[in-house]
Amino acid sequence: MITNKLLKIGFLTPLLVIVINTVAFCNGDQQDKLWYKHAAEYIKADEIMIQNAIEKKETFLEDYDLRDVATLKLINAPSPTISVLEKLLKSKNAQDRKVALVNIMVRNIYSENLFKTILGGYDTNDDFFIRFYRYRCFKFLGKDKIRHFEDKFLILLSLENNGSIIISAMPTLIEIEPSKVIPFFVQYFKSSDRGLRLASYVYLKRMGEGYLNDVKSILEKENAVEALNFIKEAESGKKPSQRNEKEK
Repeated sequence: MITNKLLKIGFLTPLLVIVINTVAFCNGDQQDKLWYKHAAEYIKADEIMIQNAIEKKETFLEDYDLRDVATLKLINAPSPTISVLEKLLKSKNAQDRKVALVNIMVRNIYSENLFKTILGGYDTNDDFFIRFYRYRCFKFLGKDKIRHFEDKFLILLSLENNGSIIISAMPTLIEIEPSKVIPFFVQYFKSSDRGLRLASYVYLKRMGEGYLNDVKSILEKENAVEALNFIKEAESGKKPSQRNEKEK
């Protein structure tokens, strides 16, 4: 009996240590780090900026400065390790995930496994900033690195319906094989979201005039009149009119 008890204790002790360490990690060890605190300040500044924009307050410059200060403080703080970032990305705590994404985004941190984790944890129910920052992390990657993730990236982007988040993905979108992204731009031009249409026009122009013509040809075949009128107005230099109804 005593031997059995000792064996059980010997088995359970390392297990308890693992559990305790895991709980300690999740319960705030990282939150005391400067890189965590300053990333949280960055997130808060973004939240304030968007809220003030919604309320039509004329505080953009002040709000931008607030985020700029947080950015500088974050850059000058010691960097978290990739293993810590991976743990935060898998956390059930939304703030942990946002902090990890902001650190990756601001510091241009890269590892293939890290970015697989970013895409692997996608959930359409995640809050706005998790989804927004996720796509922003890919902005600094070159074509060679993006190629490793582009199929998964496009699958997830196809599930996204928030115009602002889609726009945040466009710098990466135009680095992907054009034949794969043209259908996305066709759909975006057919959207009722004026900002999304404008961004689509701007980024397609960056890709090249030929790709914009390809999109126009598809829209003509689909008789997407409103989308074509929008592009025509944009090309003429006029302010494109806003549509209220989404084209089918």
